Amino acid sequence: MPILWSSWGYDIYSDKKNAKRRPVVLDLFKPLTRKALGPQQRTFKEKIKYALLKVGYKSSWQKHHDAFLKKISYLSVVLPEEFEMVKKNFNQLKFYPFRYVDKDNGALNHNILSPTKSILLGNSLDPANNHIDILQSLENLKVNCKVYIPISYPDVPGPYKKRLKEFAKRLQHVTPIFLEEFIPREKYFAIINECSIAFFGHIRQQAVGNILHMLCEGRKIFLYKDSIAYKHFCNAGAKIFSIENDLEPTIFDSVLDEDIQNKNRSVVYNEEYYETYIKQLQAFFDNLANSANEGG
Repeated sequence: MPILWSSWGYDIYSDKKNAKRRPVVLDLFKPLTRKALGPQQRTFKEKIKYALLKVGYKSSWQKHHDAFLKKISYLSVVLPEEFEMVKKNFNQLKFYPFRYVDKDNGALNHNILSPTKSILLGNSLDPANNHIDILQSLENLKVNCKVYIPISYPDVPGPYKKRLKEFAKRLQHVTPIFLEEFIPREKYFAIINECSIAFFGHIRQQAVGNILHMLCEGRKIFLYKDSIAYKHFCNAGAKIFSIENDLEPTIFDSVLDEDIQNKNRSVVYNEEYYETYIKQLQAFFDNLANSANEGG
């Protein structure tokens, strides 16, 4: 029986300082966020493991992890770029088109926008959002603005949440509003739809559902240029702004042109068209079943 791996992204990536290496190793944290995380190797044993890792040593965990992945036949991912990144080290993998597609994407209300100084920052408490670096970048603009920051999950161990809030208190121009409690989907969308700009600081693939929603709603999206999502959506033809190059006080003065909004929506609809997705998925499982019957 073939083994199918349905990945949402977290299980693919690891940070460059993590001794347990997943298939794709990235520098997940920008400087201020990494500093807020505190020491990454807290014990002497962990320091030894990391030193050995740098010279090519593989721990027992790593050997078992890699051996198991080599037994997997098919991999599904959120963005196609991820499949190519994983396949570099596990070339036996074949792609299968399973992922979450929201069949209601086409039913979103596209109201006429007006510029606001309300911003959505990230999708969770996960430090991979790089909240602190983005907050500092916004503070550097010296423009008063309101920033909604969802942090209702996950329960991140360590000092990060405390240090994030301590940093936020020192800001003079940026007013952070932490969304700490779980709220219904409709209420969440009502809050973030107040924002004419959204920042997502993830380097790995993450928060794609939020990005798709804000693209459909015609909002300006800012991502780091080295992020997987930036490369994907730019290559697909969407208008995405870079945190490194496009941040200036005038970002709050206007909304996207209607033509750009419509182009961004068309990118989402082309990728997320529900009927096409279901047909592709059905065809894959039909072929898999036929291959099994022929083999048996």
